[in-house]
Amino acid sequence: MDFYVYRSNQLEGPFTARQLHDMVIANELDPELLCAPDGAQEWRPISDILSPVLPDKTEVVPDKAPEIPPIAKSALFSQALGFLSLLCLGIVVLHRQTGFYALAALAVPAVICGTLALVQIRRQGAATIGNGFALGGMVAAVTSLLAGAWLAFSVLPAGIPELDSLPHEAEAHQANPE
Repeated sequence: MDFYVYRSNQLEGPFTARQLHDMVIANELDPELLCAPDGAQEWRPISDILSPVLPDKTEVVPDKAPEIPPIAKSALFSQALGFLSLLCLGIVVLHRQTGFYALAALAVPAVICGTLALVQIRRQGAATIGNGFALGGMVAAVTSLLAGAWLAFSVLPAGIPELDSLPHEAEAHQANPE
């Protein structure tokens, strides 16, 4: 079946339904232009005649970005403190007990903050996120505590004893080195 289109006070055509469809999709024809099948007296918009094959003309509104819930601050603190405590393992290697105390001063608050974050996230539901941060900080803190204790109290040598703590035979030997 052939169609005629009325555009700019002129009659254009004949066009097949497929040609009309392709011209509308390519934005060569406005879907609101009047058209009629060959021999018909009634003129209707192209969109009415081709409505089963034309996509709906809807205005595309860009979707708003989904709103991301805030991360629990205590979860961020837990992660930061936990990973800083891992860095303190180097201090443990250099200064044994002092390094272990510095490590513990970071690791214990990391575990506490992580626990508080998990409780807060559980209570607030989908309104707050940060489980991964809290768990990551807690795992890092516990790992550094265990590794630090192992290094400080089991593996590393005890350091150089001071002269006052030397056994008496060693003092006598130092006084008379025969």
